[in-house]
Amino acid sequence: MTSLHERGIAALSYVGFLAIVPFYLKKASKFCRFHGKQGLLVAIIFFFAKLLLVIDLFMDVALVLQFLIFVKMGFAALSGKWAK
Repeated sequence: MTSLHERGIAALSYVGFLAIVPFYLKKASKFCRFHGKQGLLVAIIFFFAKLLLVIDLFMDVALVLQFLIFVKMGFAALSGKWAK
């Protein structure tokens, strides 16, 4: 079982580019590294997707989608799940 501290750090992984935080604070934790890699991947995907979106409506949809994914995965990390 993961500690509350590890789960909190893993949840930070889903706040944009704060996904690098677990790699520095909890290097030995597989749980934190897992969520760090996953959060970083999502942040990079949405960064490049936003660069490609020119039409304002699609940008709004992308921002809402990004927020929903980050919230879902952040809660998964806080609850100690290894969600994919």
